Amino acid sequence: MTLRVNGNGHDLHSYVNGEYIDSEWATYGIFNYKFEKQVKLKRRPNQIALLSATVDLQNYGPMFDLVQFGIPGPVEIVERKGDERVVKDFSAHKWSYKVGLRGLEDKLSDSDSNNLTNWLSEELPSNRRMTWYKTTFKAPLGSDSVVLDLLGMG
Repeated sequence: MTLRVNGNGHDLHSYVNGEYIDSEWATYGIFNYKFEKQVKLKRRPNQIALLSATVDLQNYGPMFDLVQFGIPGPVEIVERKGDERVVKDFSAHKWSYKVGLRGLEDKLSDSDSNNLTNWLSEELPSNRRMTWYKTTFKAPLGSDSVVLDLLGMG
């Protein structure tokens, strides 16, 4: 079986039943792509999770938030049965949709947050798909722009 998703975000990460499947990235400003990867579904209810992300880079200019990015659909499972190709469109099924990150709800950016332990680690994270970093610093005086060099973080 193949999971097929029509996407137009900067990147798309897919999970089936909690297992990471694969990721797709837009290339060279072409934001319409078709994500197609083999998946194994079970006879019980299956859960498909799709994480579509956008990156606000300085070259996007004003009104970046008005550009529509994400998963316009369809989201399909394609299966071969003999010579026949069966396409099941899941676009009309009930999906939950969420803007932002869980950390916003949990107030992880709040310095008074009780979730401080979520950010502490004794060792450098490795063998992870995604790693979140948090730091605090005093803003420099003045009104000049501030640039953070994050080159070594990814």
